[in-house]
Amino acid sequence: MTESPQKRTRSRYFGRSRLLIVLSVLRIVASLTLLACVWFVIDVFQQRDRTSAAIALGLIILFGALRVFIFTQARHLRCPLCHGTILHSNAAHKHKHAMRIPVIGHGWAVIINALIRGKFRCMYCGTSFRTKK
Repeated sequence: MTESPQKRTRSRYFGRSRLLIVLSVLRIVASLTLLACVWFVIDVFQQRDRTSAAIALGLIILFGALRVFIFTQARHLRCPLCHGTILHSNAAHKHKHAMRIPVIGHGWAVIINALIRGKFRCMYCGTSFRTKK
């Protein structure tokens, strides 16, 4: 007799996947804004340029506004099963099957997997979700 192959369950559909994708893109934009701000601050100290200072100040304000918006919206983005926050990490124990990128952590792993693969795992319960129907 042949053994039956392991039955693989299909990932659950995440109902608020559009908000997850939008917040993921905004988080990447916020990170790039911070890098550009650092670039212009270094330029200010090297060349004493007033336009670079104005651009750096604008980028700091944009970064702060983006982070506040992302924080307020991502608080409500929760796993339907365990009710853990998808994009915010807390001190709770993470599931052993949760994806983690060594230096940047669980939250960025969710963002990268959701944008590139269209799937992610909840970092608290380990349930696999897909962003497409």
